[in-house]
Amino acid sequence: MLWLEEPEESGSQSKNSSQMLDYAYRIRCHSLPVEHAYLLAEAITTILPWVSDEPSVGIHSIHVADSGNGWIRPTGKSDNKLLHLSRRTRLVLRLSRALLSNVQRLEGTTLVIGGNTLVVEKGQEKPLLPSSTLFARYIVAEEHDEETRFINYLVDQFQNLGINPRKILCGRTHIIPTPNALIHTRSALIAELTPEESLQLQQNGIGPNRQLGCGLFIPHKGIAPVSKA
Repeated sequence: MLWLEEPEESGSQSKNSSQMLDYAYRIRCHSLPVEHAYLLAEAITTILPWVSDEPSVGIHSIHVADSGNGWIRPTGKSDNKLLHLSRRTRLVLRLSRALLSNVQRLEGTTLVIGGNTLVVEKGQEKPLLPSSTLFARYIVAEEHDEETRFINYLVDQFQNLGINPRKILCGRTHIIPTPNALIHTRSALIAELTPEESLQLQQNGIGPNRQLGCGLFIPHKGIAPVSKA
C-alpha cells in the first residue's frame, strides 16, 4: 500500500490528444463462464479480426455484483462455474473514437462463449469521465508478485504517464487462464488523482493484455471510509 498524507507539488500536465472512450453494448445472454476473458476475446476477434492488431483496444471482462437483487457471483474455485447475467449487464470495449465505426459492426452478431450464446445488440458511447479514484480489476503482475514490488512497478508506470500517485491500495490476486499460459494479475485502487491524471490513466491504462480485460481503469467510489479507519 502507498499512502502519502502530505500534498505533493504537481508538475504541469501535458494534454493527452487520445480520444479514447468506452462503447457499451446491450446484450442478451443468460450465463457465461466465470473465467471467460480469453473466450470472449476469441469470440470477438473472430468477427473483428483487426482487434488482434490493436493492442490499445480493451475488452472489459463481464462482471455482476458479488451479491444483491438475486444475482450472485460465484466465489471460490471458478472452474465450470457460471455468471448469471441480468438485462442490465453490458459488454464494454475501450477504444479510440477513430475505431468506433469498426466496432459497431459487432452489433447484431451472436458470440459463442464456452457453449453459451451472447447476442450483441445496439451499443452506446460512454465518454471517459474524470474521477479522483480509479480501480483496475486486473493488472498483469507476472514479475511483481509481491505487494511491495507490485506497488513500485505501478509507481514507475504512473510516473511515465506524468502521474504522481499518492494513494495506492493493492487488492486480490487472480489468474486468467489461456491456452498458452496462466496470466497472473492483481487488482489496484488509485486515489486522489487530479482530473487530468484520471483521464490520462483511463486513456492509457497499465501493462499488456487489454483484450483480456487487463490494465483497464474504471471510476470507483471514494476511499473516505478507508482513510478514517
